[in-house]
Amino acid sequence: MKNFMDLLIDAINRVDNPTVMGLDPNLDFVPEHIVMDVVNRIEDPQERAAEMMYEFNRGLLEAVQGVIPAVKPQLAYYEMYGSPGVEAFARTCRLAKAMGYIVIADGKRNDIGSTAACYAKGYLSAIDYPCGKTARSFESDALTVNPYLGQDGIAPFMESGAPKQRGAFALLRTSNPSSRDLQDLQLADGRRVYEAVADLLDEWGRAYRGDNGYSALGAVVG
Repeated sequence: MKNFMDLLIDAINRVDNPTVMGLDPNLDFVPEHIVMDVVNRIEDPQERAAEMMYEFNRGLLEAVQGVIPAVKPQLAYYEMYGSPGVEAFARTCRLAKAMGYIVIADGKRNDIGSTAACYAKGYLSAIDYPCGKTARSFESDALTVNPYLGQDGIAPFMESGAPKQRGAFALLRTSNPSSRDLQDLQLADGRRVYEAVADLLDEWGRAYRGDNGYSALGAVVG
């Protein structure tokens, strides 16, 4: 049975390119013609910023459509502008999905129990509303998550997303210099912490392997 990773592999094969484009819109890089257009139309500063980000993203998505298989918007760049920024993230995800991209939301979410389940529903599943309707909050196919709270911080994402051909990428070995303060510590059995986490991710993701043999639970290896 196909899982999220199978769909990602199919998309990579379709365009013969494994590249993923990050959508981390810094307003300093937004082209002047977009800035001026938005400034002339919108007065609220947060809404201006959100519209600039969305229009910038739209141009990028149009420029590489059919060239790359997936995009990865980083949530922090949107959340810093409040609700208009989050709406720009949601609009970007919807547009990317409509254009045929796989969308990986980069939020590095980390929690347990019912709170993790809420994150999972928001990014990988759907919400059941009191009116009897079900709707998605964000059109993302995968979400980055932090596994350092243990399996009960990962299971809700897989239980929610995997049946719908969605997945997660768990932080394993990150690229920041201070990661060694924790991730490189040596355990009593000789393994480094990140090596122990790799073994756990392999175990936790085993039930979610697809046709290609890859689990819907991937790893971020900086």
